[in-house]
Amino acid sequence: MRTQRTKAFVFAAFVVAAPVIAAPEARAGGEFGVAAPQPPVALRTAFISETRIGVMAGASWTDKAGSPSLQGEVLFGKPFNPADLFLSYFVPRPHFGASLSLGGGAHFAFAGLTWNVDVGDRVFLEASFGGAIQEGGARGTAPPGSGALGCSPVFRESASIGYRLTERVAVTATVERFGDRGLCDPAVGAPRAVTNVGARIGYAF
Repeated sequence: MRTQRTKAFVFAAFVVAAPVIAAPEARAGGEFGVAAPQPPVALRTAFISETRIGVMAGASWTDKAGSPSLQGEVLFGKPFNPADLFLSYFVPRPHFGASLSLGGGAHFAFAGLTWNVDVGDRVFLEASFGGAIQEGGARGTAPPGSGALGCSPVFRESASIGYRLTERVAVTATVERFGDRGLCDPAVGAPRAVTNVGARIGYAF
């Protein structure tokens, strides 16, 4: 009976002490090179991925160019990040932002999804798609040169090429388009669009 109690005591002591003994090895990767369990990728992704600010101006080669504007944007972290680099490119980051006209034109608030592809250690390409609402020119005929489309909401697409100055700071050259796809006046069916170009600087978290 005493032998059984002794064995039970030794076993209980081992169960209690084992995690304490193994903890340093787990944190260091283990004596035999076994990596410690990691939390899910989604839990290690920053809620806010990046913030950007910059200036946009009407594209001179288009029939309808927007007025100069100050633009700010917030990009959120990916909802999940596949281990495979190629597959991770297909997972977008949600974003929202606003363009405040500096020339008395329309103001826009926009939201959507952004996709990034690295083409080097510092250079990356980016595309986004989403929607926008505007303040100014949302009813009736938009004033000439205002950058307003005459209705709201509208679609927004953008394309950018970026360069990482440091691990956290990057600059992007961006082309964006606000358009109604002909939905502002279905009877006429003539699509309206505003195209802007500009540069922004971003800070990644």
